[in-house]
Amino acid sequence: MSLDKKKPADGTLNWSFPLWSNLNVLANIDENENIYIATEDGNIFFLNADGTSNKAIYIENEVLRPLIIDVDGIIYLVSGKKIIAFYPDGTEKWSHEFTEDITASPIMDETGTIYVSTRDGKIWVIGE
Repeated sequence: MSLDKKKPADGTLNWSFPLWSNLNVLANIDENENIYIATEDGNIFFLNADGTSNKAIYIENEVLRPLIIDVDGIIYLVSGKKIIAFYPDGTEKWSHEFTEDITASPIMDETGTIYVSTRDGKIWVIGE
């Protein structure tokens, strides 16, 4: 499997990035056209706009929800009971583990506050 970027004018291949696992979430793109991909085997790929790899990291669990990106380029993902924030270069900014599995993608409002729901029916608010 691969992630392919094609030219809009004629559909010819612009670049291709090989993946050794099926995607279980959609890729997300930041304002600089950098691409972030989570695969079902727990790999997170940070790609430059030209399709070259910037960094790949591995987390313990698969990512089952789409990634979100804030206005500062911080990437947020959920995996099992954990929400993790990464800087655009792939280094971890922070993480938090809940007592129950996260049941939906995190949601961010216009102030940067993040909302997360867990299997026990609670909605958690993360922000300043």
